[in-house]
Amino acid sequence: MGYHEGGYTPFALDVTELVHYDGENVVVGRVDNPPWDTRTDLVPAINNDWWNYIGIIQDIYLEALPSVHVACADVVPLNTAESRQRWWCTMLETTCNNWLPM
Repeated sequence: MGYHEGGYTPFALDVTELVHYDGENVVVGRVDNPPWDTRTDLVPAINNDWWNYIGIIQDIYLEALPSVHVACADVVPLNTAESRQRWWCTMLETTCNNWLPM
């Protein structure tokens, strides 16, 4: 139903269509950590200065969200001359999802 490649970067998968609302649900995850030097699309594994961990080493959350919700919010401080004197300026960019049927 989905996948994620990357270390500590957050990600989300939408399981709305897979949920059995009138019964029991089971969530299963699989970790695939191929041996070093078996994939040509990754950083070569020769003399790396990090350890390639395997498995899920952080918490996992299953969250119920309303049909309309904020999917992402980025707040960026703006370093302007005015902000250093009296107030802070920020830029807010949001992405909203609307899962209501059309």
